[in-house]
Amino acid sequence: MHGHKGIMVTGGTGFLGSFLCERLLREGNDVLCVDNYYTGSRD
Repeated sequence: MHGHKGIMVTGGTGFLGSFLCERLLREGNDVLCVDNYYTGSRD
């Protein structure tokens, strides 16, 4: 149904972004997660 895609997710380490990245990966996509930690931290 869907082809494999290269997808960039901004804010990917946040609450919603991390779930989005996980789902996209499960669907077989190539995912690039980008986050500058402006409102958060690596912890």
